[in-house]
Amino acid sequence: MVKVLSSGGSVLLPVDTAGRVLELLLIMEQYWAQRHLVYPIYFLTNVSTSTVDFVKSFLEWMSDSISKSFEHTRDNAFLLRHVSLIINKEELEKLGDAPKVVLASMSSLEVGFSHDIFVEMANEAKNLVLFTEKGQFGTLARMLQVDPPPKAVKVTMSKRVPLVGDELKAYEEEQERIKKEEVLKASISKEKELKASHESNAKASDPMVVDASSSRKSSNAGSHVGGNVDILIDGFVSPVTSIAPMFPFFENTADWDDFGEVINPDDYMMKQDEMDNNMML
Repeated sequence: MVKVLSSGGSVLLPVDTAGRVLELLLIMEQYWAQRHLVYPIYFLTNVSTSTVDFVKSFLEWMSDSISKSFEHTRDNAFLLRHVSLIINKEELEKLGDAPKVVLASMSSLEVGFSHDIFVEMANEAKNLVLFTEKGQFGTLARMLQVDPPPKAVKVTMSKRVPLVGDELKAYEEEQERIKKEEVLKASISKEKELKASHESNAKASDPMVVDASSSRKSSNAGSHVGGNVDILIDGFVSPVTSIAPMFPFFENTADWDDFGEVINPDDYMMKQDEMDNNMML
């Protein structure tokens, strides 16, 4: 790696966003400090800053040497002095072709920052791609790790571009069609709910009549009630917002103080007429 950097090349290490890369960061941090190297190291992922900040508060889950070092010297191993944490490629582009080490996601080289950087570095023989783990089957990283490595690989580059012309018009028409369909479905659903509510209200407002034949059977079975019986339920009306018919409910609100419910003494006093009737009895 140092030989490549000293000859003016750059080094790419495809890594994951967390896990093994934390160990690599510590190894390179120590190696750079021991050798007094000045080549910049970049850790490039979408969550590089948050990952390292999170790890700083979990040193007790690290090796004994890291946790004991923090206990004695209060020196956090992840206070990286030679590694810069970045979340976009702009800072790399500012350096141009200057020698550097980049740890970029993802390790498969299929997508992410490592994919784009690999395409840029692969055109120069002075650059180096260094794998720290075996790639998964079928990925670009695995294709490059075969022995002997391929002389050329086919890489597909994709990027987002704004729609223009007929494509933009077709997209807007499709979005408008989807929006109209959603509005139509919502209106149909609302009409069905209102219709069901009106039907339930109409059924609840009619008196409920028990069949005469069933009444006769019940009377013959020993009931003292003869003839047809009509049962009228008053007030059994389904509210518009309810799913099923409900009896009307009125909540009895009472006043309360520090000692409980406020009572009216008059409610517990017997009237004079009632007292006279009780005395006569």
